[in-house]
Amino acid sequence: MIYYCDTLHQVDFSHFLRFLPPDRRQKAERYRNPGDQNNCVATYLLLALALYQEYRILLPKNEPFSYTQTGKPYWKFTSACFSLSHCQKGAACSLSDQTEGETGIDIQEPRPVSPAVLRRVCSQKEQAEIALSSNPQAAFTRFWTLKESYVKQTGKGISGDLSQLDFSESGHLFHRYEKDFYQMSHPDFSLALCQKKIDTQPTPIAVHAKEILAFAESKYSD
Repeated sequence: MIYYCDTLHQVDFSHFLRFLPPDRRQKAERYRNPGDQNNCVATYLLLALALYQEYRILLPKNEPFSYTQTGKPYWKFTSACFSLSHCQKGAACSLSDQTEGETGIDIQEPRPVSPAVLRRVCSQKEQAEIALSSNPQAAFTRFWTLKESYVKQTGKGISGDLSQLDFSESGHLFHRYEKDFYQMSHPDFSLALCQKKIDTQPTPIAVHAKEILAFAESKYSD
């Protein structure tokens, strides 16, 4: 299950910072750009909304995350797995049950990259696809989010650089590295999901920032 928001810039979520878990709050406070901090807070609230919509679970205020041995965060009061990601123009979270296993999601807007970064991140086949693409920045971002979603799903990263993972000649829903992958292209960003099993074509749920704000005000305001 995927929830995403592409209107975060329309709402100020900073006054909800104090309700976040300590580690999430510290992460938000490390951002120097107010927009990045706002999106970090909003992404957590998007997760809270998604858990409430899907499982009627209301995240308690200031409840700290628990962590697996590989460093993946989880909530001790639910068996649902989740993953979070945000960029300048959007936020996303994914939820999965124990049948689907761990989930990893990544969202990123296209941006210029240097040849050195391209070589470090992409396999030779991916570099060839990017070179032939009519939109090289979008093509690179697609590969980047697929790799990041894999790293988040496994929770252990990979040895060496990301170029060891190859997602050339892949579609929007495919199986690779014993995982299922889904990729969505948005005008402002690329979104990728990785799970051990994705039974059907995902239907991402778009949530307006004002909906997130209304939920947060109804559940977390003093």
